[in-house]
Amino acid sequence: MLLARTDFGYPFELFVGDVRLTRLNESLVGIEIEEFKSGEIDVWSIAAEGASRPLPTVLFVHGGPYIATGRAFRYDFFMLAAHGFRVLFGNFRGSAGYGEEFARAIMGDWGSALPDHIGIVDEAIARGLTDPARVGVWGASHGGFATCWLVCQTSRFKAAVAEAAVTNFFTAYYLSDAPEGFARELGGRPDEIPDVYRARSPITYARNCKTPTLLIHGEEDLRCPIAEAEQFLRALQDAGCVTELVRIPGASHLGDSLGPVAARRAQNGALLGWFLEYL
Repeated sequence: MLLARTDFGYPFELFVGDVRLTRLNESLVGIEIEEFKSGEIDVWSIAAEGASRPLPTVLFVHGGPYIATGRAFRYDFFMLAAHGFRVLFGNFRGSAGYGEEFARAIMGDWGSALPDHIGIVDEAIARGLTDPARVGVWGASHGGFATCWLVCQTSRFKAAVAEAAVTNFFTAYYLSDAPEGFARELGGRPDEIPDVYRARSPITYARNCKTPTLLIHGEEDLRCPIAEAEQFLRALQDAGCVTELVRIPGASHLGDSLGPVAARRAQNGALLGWFLEYL
């Protein structure tokens, strides 16, 4: 069988069974991979080969949330590693692949995964991988939500980048192309359970944020409309927090990382620039 396969160290290459036929990306920076557990959570760490310890570290939170991360290539991980950062990522409660109970553990309350994210960082610090004074957080879609939630709930993070984030479930319900998804997740419409929508929205707690936070958003995002970023930007400005919004023309939901090359380059440049400046 001829197949395309990816791993941490390379984008898709052609294989026949376990025999690799192509080597199109041999010039990439060498990486070191650590794999460990934080409680019941599977965690991976990527850093440049031979990098010193501990390193300034970026915690990456995957989207979904009901998907998973793992053995696949991401260019932005390599980019951060090549510039001296460690990237941490794990399958927190809500991730797929660990059974229905695990996946449903955060249904209706995505913010309840906060201990899992903090636990990943604490375990990396305990292992000597991460500089506790230089920890950032980054994610897209649900990961963007989680990033906004974390910086409003804790001061542990020195810098943050939130992409394609949901920040206000009220407006997400009324402006998104998938309102029924939010209603199903939260247990009803905003007019039926306004207190739940308010309690689960990062914007409710934006006044607490002290972390320099960059928002990256595609202007054509229908799933999480750009109004989610615009209002969170204003809320962080009102709180006196260092913040900026990068708007990417022509990019749909996650188009800033999966769309046209120009959009991807804009995302990568903004992501790296923010962590170089603030982390």
